[in-house]
Amino acid sequence: MMKNILRTFFLLAFCITMTTACEKGYYGENEDGKTETPTENKGDNDKGNDDAGKGDSDGKDNEDGEKGGNDSGDTDNGGTGTDTGTDGGDTGDNGNEDNNEDGDGDEIFTVAQFINYNMTGQRWVRGYIVGACTKSINNADFNPPFKNPQAILLADSPTEKSKGKVISIGLPSGSSARKALNLVDNPQNYGKRIAIFGERATYLGITGIKKPDGWKFE
Repeated sequence: MMKNILRTFFLLAFCITMTTACEKGYYGENEDGKTETPTENKGDNDKGNDDAGKGDSDGKDNEDGEKGGNDSGDTDNGGTGTDTGTDGGDTGDNGNEDNNEDGDGDEIFTVAQFINYNMTGQRWVRGYIVGACTKSINNADFNPPFKNPQAILLADSPTEKSKGKVISIGLPSGSSARKALNLVDNPQNYGKRIAIFGERATYLGITGIKKPDGWKFE
């Protein structure tokens, strides 16, 4: 009798032990026969994976941000240098154009330039002595012998006879210019090339110089 009681006791103890072990270590099987992971632990694992992924993403963003910042800085510096050089070049070109148009006191202009340029002050002009005149350009004389010592006419061509392509040079009475340049007393000057210096003005109804301050035959 006693032996049966002890056997029953050991069987109960064994069953209790096995039941406890099964509750703690076994969570059932899914349809594929694989052991399922506890829901609580799975959530913790997913959260851990999310945090890890977030960390990787943040690191990549920082790396990209640093790379982008460096590229931007290099581009800005290069652009600034180029613009400065371009601005300097545009300024030099404008200065040269202004000088060519205005000239200076030593530049010698052709008759056509002297007529067409809007210039002021004293200038040099070069041309051929092609005639004489008095009072008005309508009295221009292009053929010798000449009778009017009051003015001479200059042109770019030694054979010019058009009133619209000549300038007038005044020879005031008693002046050294009249003595040296008028064609009545100096017929040999006809057809010679000469440079005359004086103030640009309107004389005899056309562009010219009323009183020469200097001249030189060429």
